Order: sequence, then structure tokens, then C-alpha cells
Amino acid sequence: MIPELSIIIGTVDRPLHLNRFVQSIIDHTDIPFELIIVDGGDKPANLSWDNRNNIKIIEDKPRAGYRQAYNKGFAAATGKYVVFLNDDVEVMRSWAIEAVRFMDANKWCGMGAIYFSENGQGGPFQIREWLQLPYANFGVISKELGNRLGWFDDYIYTYGADNSLSFKVFLAGKTIVGIPNCKVLHNPIMDANKTANLEKQPTDARNILTKYRHRLPEMYDTYRMYPRAQMFA
Repeated sequence: MIPELSIIIGTVDRPLHLNRFVQSIIDHTDIPFELIIVDGGDKPANLSWDNRNNIKIIEDKPRAGYRQAYNKGFAAATGKYVVFLNDDVEVMRSWAIEAVRFMDANKWCGMGAIYFSENGQGGPFQIREWLQLPYANFGVISKELGNRLGWFDDYIYTYGADNSLSFKVFLAGKTIVGIPNCKVLHNPIMDANKTANLEKQPTDARNILTKYRHRLPEMYDTYRMYPRAQMFA
């Protein structure tokens, strides 16, 4: 059976976060799904869940960053919709049903943004914006549209992959809004990999602006055509 939802994450040597994430997926995903874990770790993850045929692990070695890992996962996805999450989140009850229901009912929405609460707290739940446009830190997009847009841009190492994909959605004539009642808890951790990634953030941001700044007026025109994103849920 073709899954309704393909869930993609990358992970690197964070078994406690990964196990918590996977258990939340198992507990709270009530529609047919596949989970694709792209693992760039130096040692096998200490996985606590049972072997399941809808959970797949793809090795990412040698590691070349967030963008490459997620693009491997996107290429392997078979679901109608694809969602990208991080291993440091926990999904909440009914999140997947709400995501698919919303995307099916609102074809004008190119990518749905999942509301998240920082530091594992129960609120407030938010989505964010950059350059006065909403983007999806954690997003839901059809496999067809993602394939057409080319997923995450090649020149990005880690930061801004979600921004650049969001820009491409606007340039395709669609918009981004938050998905009502679709929420996750974010439990960020500052480990060595996170610190190394942060060092690349300024370069990633410059590269995005070099490619897309001149097209911002087009994106603003598209955004004004549709219902505006609600930044808090």
C-alpha cells in the first residue's frame, strides 16, 4: 500500500533524541506512513523500537551536510505527501491526519508549515518568517511538487534549506501557511554537530540571498494573492 505520508529525518549520533522521535511517530501517526531515517552517524544508532517494514534507514556516508542527507530521503520517498522533520522533535496527537486533511482540502497551499513549540514546552506554537515571508522549519509538501522544485538547493550545507524551498514554492505560484492543529514539540540540543553547522550559517544565508533576493518582489506578489499565514496557533 502506498503511504499517505513519507516522513524524512536526518540524524547523527543522537540515539536518545532519535528514539524519542520515533516513538512519538509510532504513537501519534494514525494514517499509513513510512519513516525514512538518513543516518550519518559514526556508530549504529541504539534503536529501541521493534523492526517495522515502514521504517527505513539510509546510510549517509561520507557525510556532506543536512541538504544532501534530506535529499537522499526525499528521493526514496513513496508517499503522496512528504514531511521533513528533525530528530529532536516529538510529534503531537493527530498531527498527521490534520496535515493530510489540510493539504488535500487546500490545493492553493504549496507547502504547509507545522507549528512548533521550542524547548519541548507546550506553547506558544509558532511558525516563522524571513524577509517578511513565512517559511516551514518543518514542512509538508506533495511529492509531485517537491520533485518539480528540486527539493533542497545544492549550494546549501545546512541552514536555509527550508527557506530556499519555501522561496521556490512562492516562485511556483503557491503559498505557505500554518496547518491548524498540526503541532510538534522541539527539543533542541547543542552538540558538536550543531556547533559545527552553526559556523556555516552565515555562508548559507549569503548564498540564498545571492540566488533569490532579486526575485523577492515576485514572491511578495504571490503571497498577497492568498490567505495570510497565522504565525501562532
